[in-house]
Amino acid sequence: EQAHLDEAVAALKHQRCGALAAVEHALTRSRYRTLKTAVETWLEQPRYTSIATLPLFSLLPDLLSPLLSSLLLHPGWLVEAADTSEEANETLHDLRKACKHARYQAEFFAPFYNADFQTWTNEVKDIQATLGSVHDRQVLTDLLIEHQPKRGKLASLHTLIEQSNAADMADWDDRRQKYLSAEFRQSLRRLILDAVRSPGVPTPTNAMN
Repeated sequence: EQAHLDEAVAALKHQRCGALAAVEHALTRSRYRTLKTAVETWLEQPRYTSIATLPLFSLLPDLLSPLLSSLLLHPGWLVEAADTSEEANETLHDLRKACKHARYQAEFFAPFYNADFQTWTNEVKDIQATLGSVHDRQVLTDLLIEHQPKRGKLASLHTLIEQSNAADMADWDDRRQKYLSAEFRQSLRRLILDAVRSPGVPTPTNAMN
């Protein structure tokens, strides 16, 4: 199968060169330079809204509650492992992005919470990784089908992909059931209410400034 795979890889490399050229072109356009300059200017002299004068600890639940709500209300948690439809794949991919967004935001505030909060952000990271692997294999499969229409040419590779996907989806089913649990959801709501001031953590005023 290696010879057939090499053909597909060569086609992908050609496709990648085109994508890379498009990115490089975007980074040379005035729109990007304007955005970069605006960000650098703000970093040199940041301007905050009036709400920034309030103590950070009193705002943490308000900052994180919308983030948690958005994550828990995502329809991806309803996608079962057995659902291999294109719509299900797109929904899970969108959930992966939602997990990534939630994790990055939550990790920023992790120093103001106890170890349970960090455990949760690590779990979200694991879910993101699992869904990312599933999506990557779906993209790979689609590309292989595009460049090698006859599935039989890469039968062993497709079998390995399916086996890896089955293992990840079994893990996914366990995790999604947990996140659909009313008790677990309530524990997450309580978690974001319990901000703590640990040794070495900046004071609210310093944190906002």
